[in-house]
Amino acid sequence: MSPSAAVHCQESLVFQLPCQVLTCDAEWYYQHSCVTVADREVDSRHLQLVSQDLGGDWRCLGRQLGISDADLDALQTDFYHAGGQREISYQMLRSWHEECGSDAKLAVLARALVAVGKGSIALKLQDAQHQR
Repeated sequence: MSPSAAVHCQESLVFQLPCQVLTCDAEWYYQHSCVTVADREVDSRHLQLVSQDLGGDWRCLGRQLGISDADLDALQTDFYHAGGQREISYQMLRSWHEECGSDAKLAVLARALVAVGKGSIALKLQDAQHQR
């Protein structure tokens, strides 16, 4: 993971999301927020939820989380035949989680999802944080 990953791992611990998903503009999300993603470490359940819906945007999200292109290429090579994009997405998120450790927070992941235009998945994380 690149040196900038540490910055991404230690962003704000609470991130506000909008009540309605009307646009993919990240600034809109920041300015019109009312749903909170808490200061909790992500777990495998969150990684599964994101990887189910991420599709071809896994590479953009990986970059946003600070994963190098070389590491993303290696994940694609290693896991494409093991389950396609969903498995690559899951393994990318797992790699980020392992690299960041306890700093891999829901808020960081939600912020990255919004930044790559996947606010609807960030809202699913908000819903999932209340379930056990």
